[in-house]
Amino acid sequence: ELFKLDYPYIFGIANLADQETHQALTSMALEDTIAKLFVFYTKDFRYATQACENAVNYASSQLRRISTKFEIVKVLYYSSANISSNPSFFDSVIVEQAVQSGATAVLGCDNTINGFAIAKALGKIKDRLKAIFLTLSPGHPGFAASVGPETAEYILTSSSWHPMLLGQGDSFFGTSKQYAKAYERAIGSPPYFVPALASETVVSLIFAIQSAFKD
Repeated sequence: ELFKLDYPYIFGIANLADQETHQALTSMALEDTIAKLFVFYTKDFRYATQACENAVNYASSQLRRISTKFEIVKVLYYSSANISSNPSFFDSVIVEQAVQSGATAVLGCDNTINGFAIAKALGKIKDRLKAIFLTLSPGHPGFAASVGPETAEYILTSSSWHPMLLGQGDSFFGTSKQYAKAYERAIGSPPYFVPALASETVVSLIFAIQSAFKD
């Protein structure tokens, strides 16, 4: 979203939310037992908002061609004010509406911290759901330890980077696995996609500056 504004002094490695959910949604539509989708997302975090709004558009316009049974039964959006005013918001609102809507799958877009709490809340009704997709939080190294292994199991997400990502790597960091080992030695904790993209952004900028001042 930021890169589309074309600011002259903004530089970075893009992590676009436009198609963040498409592969998971397509897989859901191809599964006969998943016909009713509940979508929920925050309006306070642009990345999450964009990811779920694109998911709704994709499901409404494209997935009906794959399965005429697949439908969005409920869309809920909320703000940090809603969460602050209701300490049990994730249980009493998100989980309750998922149950009331009769959803067989849920797709949620929020920040990492809220995602941990949302996963814990959804874990209480996991036996009712065929699929759970959450942005960001399941890709964090501490996700399973925080929400519990049983709750974390089978929760879907997407990520622009992972320590076990296959590929040849680059001349500076090497492969994703090599970068992860070096990062953990230096920082003391395993990396996830945010520091990985930040590292690549800085190195790309260094290479660009070096190339610009070559004779």
